[in-house]
Amino acid sequence: MGAKSVSPDVLHAPIPYLECPKNGEQLYNYAYEPPEGVPVSNGNPIEHDFGVTDIRVVREQVPLTLKKHGFKLVNFAAGRAVADWADEAQVWRPLAGPVDDSPLVLADASTVAPEDLMPVALHRLTYSGQTYALAHNPDHKWYWASGITTEEAYVFACYDSRTDGRARFTPHTAFKNPSTTPDAPAKASRSEL
Repeated sequence: MGAKSVSPDVLHAPIPYLECPKNGEQLYNYAYEPPEGVPVSNGNPIEHDFGVTDIRVVREQVPLTLKKHGFKLVNFAAGRAVADWADEAQVWRPLAGPVDDSPLVLADASTVAPEDLMPVALHRLTYSGQTYALAHNPDHKWYWASGITTEEAYVFACYDSRTDGRARFTPHTAFKNPSTTPDAPAKASRSEL
């Protein structure tokens, strides 16, 4: 799948998704060494080509908000202050920058339909819980911040129980940036809930 830039604000790049197992089994993922003979995950990874919009170029035309889109790019110090916006918000920032290698990309939550969210059983050593994987939908819109630095952070909703129309979840992943040079430093980042 070829990745290319079509304009200064949009890259076309493969975004990773998961498909459910063909046998109808619920998706699961182990965050530790699973029992013998059991794969770490039973999802089928698949990539789909999407336009990925650079927040820096469109921020004046498209004011992205936590309430509607589920994420915002902020100064790192301010990110901690707005992290209590959702029941569970996450702050993600690079530990070294700028980040060009496998940068974080966030889905505009207003383009994610409820049926796009597939429950995934998440098994940790001390407990099991649930998270979501994202089913492919061509209506999804993806955003990233080119060259994000250590002074910046994304704040995004991991979960919000309120059903008043705000973004409740913000799907996110890393993507293969087609403009990354071979000598770009590897990504080092930190997430906090």
